[in-house]
Amino acid sequence: MAALPTCPFKLTGGFGNLWRTNDDVRSALKCPAQAELAGYSVEQLFDGGRMYYREEGHRFWIFDGNTSGRWREYEDVYETDPDPTDPPPEGKFAAAGGFGKLWQKYASIRKALGWATTPQQGFTGALQAFEGGLMLFVPGIHDHGKQIYVLNNNGTFQVYADAYVGP
Repeated sequence: MAALPTCPFKLTGGFGNLWRTNDDVRSALKCPAQAELAGYSVEQLFDGGRMYYREEGHRFWIFDGNTSGRWREYEDVYETDPDPTDPPPEGKFAAAGGFGKLWQKYASIRKALGWATTPQQGFTGALQAFEGGLMLFVPGIHDHGKQIYVLNNNGTFQVYADAYVGP
């Protein structure tokens, strides 16, 4: 294994573990462009992908695909509850709040994601920007373990299990 690059910002926890042990992630993301930031986030899973919201910065990420695919970013435009929609099929959920506003406003999101398979859930997540993209952390919610989203600047993403066990 080649020597790891020296970066100006520290990599710790799950982000650091994934970056150090996965050559593809390290090659695509390069060095961090800022320190890791904890903050309030929300995730909701859909038939065809996921939505992720970060309160700090008021940003939404739409993931076309459940474990890999394409991602898009939107500014938070939520001001009022979304217009009513047809009721979801049995066992599915309607997107609500800001997720619902985007889902209603953009046919491309509705088509790519379909109906929600879980209610939205808030948590304390983490974000770290890199020269080549971004990492987002999700704790073990929605019946999945801890996960790290790796968003590449080319518009693709992958979701990795967070294997870090530490202090």
